[in-house]
Amino acid sequence: MSVSFSRHGNSLPLLEPEFLEISLSRFLSWAAPLLNPREYEETAESAELSRDPGGIMLQLHGDLREDLRKNPSLERHRPFWEGWYLRHSTSLPVYINPFYLFDFQASSGAVLAAHLTVRALELHGRILRETLPQDEMKGVLQCMAQYATLFGCTRIPGVSEDVSFCAPESSHIAIFRRGRIYSVKVLDEKGRHPGKAAFEALFRDLWNHREPLAHSPGVFTAANRREWGKIREILREHPRNRHHMDLVEKALFVVILEDSPGNGEISFCRNLFGGIPDNRWYDKSFQLIAYPEGVGGWNYDHSRRDGSVMSRVAAFLCGDAPEEDSSEISLEIPEPLEFVYTPEVEEKAREIRRRDARLRQKMKLEILRFPVFGASNLKKVGFSPDAFVQLVLLGVQKELWGSLRNAFESVSLRHFREGRTEGTRSLTPEGAACIRAYREGARKEDLAFLLRRAGKAHGERILLCRRGKGIDGNLGFLENYALLRGLSPEEIPFFTSPGWRRFNEFWMSTSATEGKGILAAGYGPSVPEGFAVRYAKKTGETELYITSFEGDLQAFENAFSRVGEDFLEALNSSEAE
Repeated sequence: MSVSFSRHGNSLPLLEPEFLEISLSRFLSWAAPLLNPREYEETAESAELSRDPGGIMLQLHGDLREDLRKNPSLERHRPFWEGWYLRHSTSLPVYINPFYLFDFQASSGAVLAAHLTVRALELHGRILRETLPQDEMKGVLQCMAQYATLFGCTRIPGVSEDVSFCAPESSHIAIFRRGRIYSVKVLDEKGRHPGKAAFEALFRDLWNHREPLAHSPGVFTAANRREWGKIREILREHPRNRHHMDLVEKALFVVILEDSPGNGEISFCRNLFGGIPDNRWYDKSFQLIAYPEGVGGWNYDHSRRDGSVMSRVAAFLCGDAPEEDSSEISLEIPEPLEFVYTPEVEEKAREIRRRDARLRQKMKLEILRFPVFGASNLKKVGFSPDAFVQLVLLGVQKELWGSLRNAFESVSLRHFREGRTEGTRSLTPEGAACIRAYREGARKEDLAFLLRRAGKAHGERILLCRRGKGIDGNLGFLENYALLRGLSPEEIPFFTSPGWRRFNEFWMSTSATEGKGILAAGYGPSVPEGFAVRYAKKTGETELYITSFEGDLQAFENAFSRVGEDFLEALNSSEAE
């Protein structure tokens, strides 16, 4: 059985690579604020060489445009699209997989898990029947292809690169409880599922099991991908392991019944971000995670799905469950999945557990709320809430590091056929001038003018990216294409230039979270000293979900509050244009 949203997507435009000359000129403009004069000159020289009609870069660009016409699936190798993720060997927890804490409270963990499971199965049915209404963003239709990768899908580790596997015809889910894994059939031959009461009873029974933590192969999904790929091959040599691993990898999704991680949102977020790895399977498209307190969320694989889709799914899961109309459909007895390990594999598991524990201990996470920066207050002064957050973050950089550094902001491209994500850079020349004047004590009227000019420049850059004119989707795509052709970056001077290197160092990685059903969300930073900033622009407040390995979160909070208040005061001092 295949799942297709072709009738939704075929009417959408295709992304087309722009001319190399235009991309190179735009790149030099975007990179300029990051570079000193010597670095800029060296980068400009490499860009000029790339324009040579007989040079390798222009030839590659022509080949890419031609190959795309013949093989549109090459699109998957754009930065931040499926092929880009699957090529990377970085371990998934903390570094790659995002988490959400759902804005939903139930009377117990079993009730919550049952609600989320039934809602997920309802969504699965709508996707199979293609009755899910097409997404829109500000009146623009969005590609629905990512919904076909939600259920029965798993990222399979490989010894050279990962691959995606989907089994949408599956009829079972996998349940994890303290490292013990169960498979249970949840759909009959007509695609019907049991009601909430049956799932609640099952989950309550499993939660009441008080066995000590068991070791499971889920621990290996927290390892480096190439390492996990080799271990997976060893595990699958045993017939029982192969059968049980297939059941997990083909499961529609995973439900994890967790112990209480402690009090407060931060404790839940840390556990959603990365829990005990024996009780996880990070390769799955998504893992629903429920706690005895009746709260929960998920952790999901990023390789084939983006936040705009997952936010809508989160809102659906947290919505009202259907009335009980499936009482005649009963749940089968869960099948325990046990695995056989060699001594070498057991030793490797112990090593991965130690590594994962150190990683989770190093990760710092905080939720910051600023009522004064709510969207309503910013709109009163005629300023974009998104641009405000990004400009304040530039001011935070200057406060923390004494210099402006590269910051990444994700931009959705789902209004294109098979579209995923583009990345803009929030540091514009206008933004740099604004921060410089602010640090030099500019008058409020002058600062307000510079803020508005910088906000306009930020919006224009976002619009360029939404039109498919971003740097990552053009020059970054060309670099990935060169790697696919077997070339090394050293063979193309532009991709070893200081400008290209600085452009791809993300000291701040940022993304806006929209939609109902989400109380908090986050992902890991790109560099140890940097920050990952997921933010929600709500009517009455701006919320920031911050993670870092080595950054000072208290200093970050203080700087954001101080810079933001100064900016808002300056904007209030002048009339909105």
